Amino acid sequence: MKFIDLVGNQAFLGRAIQFNKGIETSEMNAEPGMRATLISAVVENKQDNVIEVVFDYTLFEQFNMPLEAANYFDKKGNPTLTAREAGHYEQKESYYFDGNDEVENYFSLLDKDRVDRLQKAFAESGEKNYVEWLEKWVITAFDATGIH
Repeated sequence: MKFIDLVGNQAFLGRAIQFNKGIETSEMNAEPGMRATLISAVVENKQDNVIEVVFDYTLFEQFNMPLEAANYFDKKGNPTLTAREAGHYEQKESYYFDGNDEVENYFSLLDKDRVDRLQKAFAESGEKNYVEWLEKWVITAFDATGIH
């Protein structure tokens, strides 16, 4: 699917996505493996076929934090800060893509039912840290199956 196909297609809005390796070529704070919600896709510049896509990281804050790359420079000129640490992190972010580029090069749609089930279970657990909650489930699964 091409980015132009997202424009006006309500089936994709509100869907959870996961960024792929291709996202590294864009001027975004997203890193491969990070997740977000697809908010909108509109034609930004019809003549140049530029599509503005808006993503919201809110639901995946805890999931994304360990994936944030230190590519912002500290006072000594070293790339030791994440976008969040450097004050450049935003929960909603716009990205601009060529309308003819393939969406799959930059991100994949996640299974809606699976994401909804995980979000609901996490919310009901009362846990505060999503990654720690997932780790508990993995350890429980390891223990139940005898994996060490």
